Amino acid sequence: MAAKVVKKGDRWEVLVDGLAYDSFEDESEAKKVAKLLEKAEKTIEEIREQAEDILNKLTHEERRFLYEYTNGSIEIEVIP
Repeated sequence: MAAKVVKKGDRWEVLVDGLAYDSFEDESEAKKVAKLLEKAEKTIEEIREQAEDILNKLTHEERRFLYEYTNGSIEIEVIP
């Protein structure tokens, strides 16, 4: 994911992979959001990698049971 800040008219837009994410009156606010988006994406990727490492330590039977138990999805709640 690439977050980029561009000026469009009198506003500053944050683009994510070329698509508009949000726009701001202040360039510094747009840059702050772009930086937060990049950090969030990096954090999500680190969590995925750690989860894969944990799952790879399970036996086939344990993985199958976990898949059935969770219907194939584990949700992580982010608490501010």
